[in-house]
Amino acid sequence: MKSPVTRPGAIDWIGRSPMQQPTLETDRLILRPLRAGDAPRFLALAGEWDVARMTSDIPHPLTPSQAKAWLCSGSHDVRFAIEQAGVMTGSVGYFRRRSGTAELGFWLGRDYWGFGFGTEAARAVVRYGFEAGYEQFSSSHFADNPASARLLA
Repeated sequence: MKSPVTRPGAIDWIGRSPMQQPTLETDRLILRPLRAGDAPRFLALAGEWDVARMTSDIPHPLTPSQAKAWLCSGSHDVRFAIEQAGVMTGSVGYFRRRSGTAELGFWLGRDYWGFGFGTEAARAVVRYGFEAGYEQFSSSHFADNPASARLLA
């Protein structure tokens, strides 16, 4: 995997300055800070029932205002857009729990399931979190989501 690189952020970048959250590169993916301009793509991908139902924080049906709010991560959230071949395919990130543990979260649009993108993105983000000083990560999945179980194993 390539080392994290920092790239200039877009004008509509959300949450933190680009220097606080870098763009990460893997062999096949770019993990970049989320932007306000991601709202339509986020709505199209995460608004599908099969995607939203496997997350803990994406409502269904998903409205444009809810999509914009989701993209505005909290002060303890680190969220990346997952891009493959220049197209946003999902998101991955973590937030700091009260205990100090980082909790990993991820989702992919339905058309991008089964290619290993989630595993590749999660590994890069967990590595980034450890480098940022976290000592532990946790995550969970729904019992009827064997793909996420495999990713977390």
